[in-house]
Amino acid sequence: MAKLSPSGKLWMGQNTLEIPLELFALNRRRLVERLSNRNLGNSIILLQGGSEIQKYDQDNHHLFQQESNFVWCFGVVEADFFGAIEVETGRSTLFMPRFAPDHAIWEGPIWSNEDFRQKYQVDEVMYVDEMLEFLNGKSPQSLLLLSGTNEMSGSPTFEANFSGIENGTNEMSGSPTFEANFSGIENFNINRTDLYPEIIELRTFKTDYELDVMRYVIGISEDAHKAVMTATTPGSYEYQSEAQFLFYIYNNGGSRHAAYTSICGSGPNSAILHYGHAGSPNDRQIEDGDMCCYDMGAQYFGYAADITCSFPTNGVFTDDQKIIYNGYAADITCSFPTNGVFTDDQKIIYNTVLNANRAAQAACRPGVRLTEVYNAPLKRLADRASASPKSTIWHCVRSCKD
Repeated sequence: MAKLSPSGKLWMGQNTLEIPLELFALNRRRLVERLSNRNLGNSIILLQGGSEIQKYDQDNHHLFQQESNFVWCFGVVEADFFGAIEVETGRSTLFMPRFAPDHAIWEGPIWSNEDFRQKYQVDEVMYVDEMLEFLNGKSPQSLLLLSGTNEMSGSPTFEANFSGIENGTNEMSGSPTFEANFSGIENFNINRTDLYPEIIELRTFKTDYELDVMRYVIGISEDAHKAVMTATTPGSYEYQSEAQFLFYIYNNGGSRHAAYTSICGSGPNSAILHYGHAGSPNDRQIEDGDMCCYDMGAQYFGYAADITCSFPTNGVFTDDQKIIYNGYAADITCSFPTNGVFTDDQKIIYNTVLNANRAAQAACRPGVRLTEVYNAPLKRLADRASASPKSTIWHCVRSCKD
């Protein structure tokens, strides 16, 4: 069980941020308040946390990371939990896995229901194998499951999914929602329409508690990027920059998870949007004069930073670089020449991206959908490419489109 601080808050240890459990209790209250206007009676919100993923036929697992909506509601970092929130009363119940006795040998102490109740400050903790009986006893008007579409990714959300229930789609990621899934769900009236829009809307507007966590994780990421800038020199390898970042956020901030796979592109790799994957594992040696685009962020209890940085590795900006750098601070994805001097092609690309970035900022207005903001810079890039067919920027935009 992840430990609590002496003051009863979530943390990773001395000198890391303490997160009050009230953050998650407030999120649950906000959610119930929003749903109370939908005439849902005694309906119950049912969310399913993530499960560990085994490494193929091996006897070990990938490092577990909790599903985002579940941690937003409950703060739970352990795997294989379910959570229920009663819309009428706001009462919250967690359902924990029932472990075999030898779990204590392999994984550590077997904590009780009361241990988890006190840790996460919910009303009750039961076992997963008691969940069906619990729900039958409540006779809810409906079970509210998480099902929606992420506009950016097109992926379904992680919807609580009993056997036979289809997942929705997340408009941002394109991935399925994580729908609560257990045997017996067919006995209940399932509501897939009301929960997703409300929980996503609430997650868009951060509470003061959440802002504190975000400032912390952004600060860790910012300091880590500075450490990387200091360590990156011509002749070093991209993976060494990645290693420096990952070490810093964990060692200094308690961030065990990065927000996403680190992108450390130098030279031609800096134009590859999602460089750093298994086929291109940040393995190029950085050459003098290279542009470096480093996109990395930390994560802390489900809250993430996303920072992209541009800097000259010799520590000295040219006059042109100063002008561009001071006007380019929206996404903070870093592209930089290792010798501190932009070539003519690099200047064209850098200024084109800067203008596209400004187009995205200009598109940010109340009532505008995120897809419109996303498409604004793409249109600017396409217009620039059309004006100079077969140019360097044309090839870059063509690559982005593909």
